[in-house]
Amino acid sequence: MTIDMTRHNGATGISVAECIDQRFGVWRVRTDFQPDINPETEEQRGVTFIETEFPYKPTIAEVKDFVQSVVNAKTTALIITPRPPP
Repeated sequence: MTIDMTRHNGATGISVAECIDQRFGVWRVRTDFQPDINPETEEQRGVTFIETEFPYKPTIAEVKDFVQSVVNAKTTALIITPRPPP
């Protein structure tokens, strides 16, 4: 499975997992929720998250693999990104 690592925007309170098409059994799973802050007013206008879509109801193991891949990608980016000197 190819995991969509694109960050999406949504409303506060959006579900972590939901069936978006009951007829075909399509599910979306989301992780890495971050507040979406308006830079001008500094007010939260929603959330951002990483989402993937399954063409079927995923197993717990598949959801775990998705979450782990997101965490691993963020950790790798932190490790290899050069930091400015203090």
